[in-house]
Amino acid sequence: MIIYLHHYNAQVSRRNIFGMIVCHGYSTATSIAEAVNSLLENYVFDAVDMPLDVTVDEIKEVLVGRLNRMNHNADVIVMVDMGSLEQLGNSLSTAINCSVGVINNVSTRLALNVGNCILNDRDIQTTLEKVSAESKAAYTIIERQKNDTILFTSESGIHMAQRMRELFENSFSTQTPIDLEVCDYTQLIANGQNHEIFQNNNVLFITGTANPHIEGQVFIALEDIISGNNIDVMTSRLSKYLQPEQLDHLLDNLRKKFTLQNVVGYLTILNPKVLLDNVTLAIEDLQQRLNKSFGGKTLIGIYIHVCCLIERLVTKTAITEFVDLEGFERENKEFIQSVYESFQTLSKRYNITIPTSEIAYLYEFIAADEEKFEDGELVSKLNGK
Repeated sequence: MIIYLHHYNAQVSRRNIFGMIVCHGYSTATSIAEAVNSLLENYVFDAVDMPLDVTVDEIKEVLVGRLNRMNHNADVIVMVDMGSLEQLGNSLSTAINCSVGVINNVSTRLALNVGNCILNDRDIQTTLEKVSAESKAAYTIIERQKNDTILFTSESGIHMAQRMRELFENSFSTQTPIDLEVCDYTQLIANGQNHEIFQNNNVLFITGTANPHIEGQVFIALEDIISGNNIDVMTSRLSKYLQPEQLDHLLDNLRKKFTLQNVVGYLTILNPKVLLDNVTLAIEDLQQRLNKSFGGKTLIGIYIHVCCLIERLVTKTAITEFVDLEGFERENKEFIQSVYESFQTLSKRYNITIPTSEIAYLYEFIAADEEKFEDGELVSKLNGK
């Protein structure tokens, strides 16, 4: 047995340099040493783990004891991680009377380079110079990938935006790597382009029942989809993911699913045909009282807006705040009275009372067209929006 041990250890005993790895932690040094020795297929490094409650002097004694069992004519390279261990060289050189090289910031890669030099019989000076030059840290920054996203929002709340999302999602015939997200309308108004949804996503366009007017973002109104206006804007944004025939199929699905009655049925809990019939009569009466004829796209937007308004009142979630409501009441008495009279049948049928705040909101929706904004756009003055 002694002859066998001598045979296998002969190469180790003839080495000019021995390697030691010393690290804080209960098994850090051992893990690095075992990995490097396995890769090099030689026992090049011995390891000393330094628990946090052990002093440097205690580690020094352990190192001296191990090094005294090695070739006394050999030098030693001690690889350490940080801190007080970096000062081990001076005390070790006097204790064991040999040259000691200390390398800090030890890593598996660095230890592997040192081990290769030791096996190739490089002297300690050459070894330290070589591995130090090669141990410079490098870095790369991988920019966060923003997912392309279609954003749905509604002044009636998240639940309404979620229904729009579902209706749109059902129009896709194939899986596309586009996220369909909903966002609270009031938060969009309050935060604008600083909203986290724009920080984390590449928003292709926003769609919904009211335009939040986010700078730098494209808005496609729900009535645009129903009437077929600005569809080219939407398809151009989706052409990256859909072939021409798939885009045509999507448009066909949108035409089928995004009829006014389907949309109203999807957005409200009320019977869509009955609701639309009553809303149509009310809006026709309102146009006569105002002596005004609304454009086709604007009319669709008003139908959707009023249907959502009725649902809000039925479900007790009406918009109750409006900036300078008293001023609106003073300046628009005739409009307010016209709405009350035109919506009488609606109010009786659904047992609701239309608050002035909702009338003010409807007024702005209509006024947006009169002021020659993009048809159907709403410049909202709602409180906090």
